[in-house]
Amino acid sequence: MRMLIIGDPFTALFPESDTSLAVAGYARARGLDVAWAHADDVMLLGHDTAAHAQPIRALKYKMLPEVEAPQWTAIDAFDVIVIRKNPPFDASYVRLCWLLMPYEARVVMSNRPALLLTHHEKMIPYQMLHVGALTADEIAPTCLVTTVAQLDVYLEKFSAHHAAWIMKPWMGYGGHDVKKFANVQLLRAALTQESTPTLIQPYLPAIATAGDRRLFFIGGKLVGHLVRIPRGDTHISNLASGGKGELRPLTPALEDRCERIGSYLQDYDIDFAGVDCIGDTITEVNITSPTGLVAYVGLGGPDLVPVLFDQLEKRLG
Repeated sequence: MRMLIIGDPFTALFPESDTSLAVAGYARARGLDVAWAHADDVMLLGHDTAAHAQPIRALKYKMLPEVEAPQWTAIDAFDVIVIRKNPPFDASYVRLCWLLMPYEARVVMSNRPALLLTHHEKMIPYQMLHVGALTADEIAPTCLVTTVAQLDVYLEKFSAHHAAWIMKPWMGYGGHDVKKFANVQLLRAALTQESTPTLIQPYLPAIATAGDRRLFFIGGKLVGHLVRIPRGDTHISNLASGGKGELRPLTPALEDRCERIGSYLQDYDIDFAGVDCIGDTITEVNITSPTGLVAYVGLGGPDLVPVLFDQLEKRLG
């Protein structure tokens, strides 16, 4: 069986914690032929889409792989393609999905490029809201703005209920450029300096005590979860940014939400998702390149990579 992983350059990875390398290592251990390519290595070549992919010759746990010289390979020569390119979901990401979509019926792809195109990670909670999988009080009231005038419309409705605010890039990821503001005046002033669409959400104080929880869903089933606690007095909890990981039990309210979230993910054939929540409030659903599986094992959780492979084999039939 041949597998292609479309990920980031090896120089951008942290091998001691990288989920994509863990997937590649497990695939090699299972006897699969594994190749690695970047989004820009995939192109339309004549009448077919092909990847300039590097076969992985050897891969030790928590180390970068040994690879062979890249070779052009038709996309439908692979049995499984795992799309693991990290955001931002930019023009390169969109082009990759367009190039891969015609092959979805012939090659198992995870997560499928058509789903990546239609499910913006910061919008999935609101898609769930509008199909009844979540209710309004289970997600954070969010505003996507480009002007202060738009922000004022949002604040008029919600500022009486919240004291502090979070600003994050619409196309951001991994906690990058997430900023906290203690009042409306500082928030408005900061927005005047932004030139791209920006997300505004209320600051949820529960992050300081309950942390930011990552819920792992594979095949629509909750298979594990961990809590990320912000370092020091910061509001950034991502493990890659210095957050501390812990294992804590779910609340009954969150268990109920997970059941409904899982049904939604199963209905849309989303193989692997990392759902984020603060307290019991759902904030984001990551499907482009969910991370945290290696950290989860390090905290004492089970290895979920074999569970992901079971899901892929199920789709292979």
